[in-house]
Amino acid sequence: MVNDKYRRIPRVAGAALDAVTTDEGDRIRITLSGEVDMSSAPRLEAAVLTALDRYRPSLLDLNLAEVTFMDSSGIRVLLRARTAAHEQGAALTVSDATQPVSRVLEITGVGKLLEAPQS
Repeated sequence: MVNDKYRRIPRVAGAALDAVTTDEGDRIRITLSGEVDMSSAPRLEAAVLTALDRYRPSLLDLNLAEVTFMDSSGIRVLLRARTAAHEQGAALTVSDATQPVSRVLEITGVGKLLEAPQS
């Protein structure tokens, strides 16, 4: 296990997206800020795959509270991330999406796939 609670993945040149990974035990949260588009989508995918490989969580939550824009590149990454998580026996959820991002998730139907289970 990594000693530091918060781990920042190095920024990709030109990417308008920041990702901070927080280890919460069996749950990992990646807090994203910025825009997810074709230039920054690889950064999101790298953050998710790194977290899955490093921590092997049962739940990986993507906090989208500070994501201001997401296009189809981001949707593609979310779907690929969901597949990668499921292959490792983990669940992938999104939380706190901003209104513009929530709308994209709703229109595409991806939001329903990534909802946190109701307790």
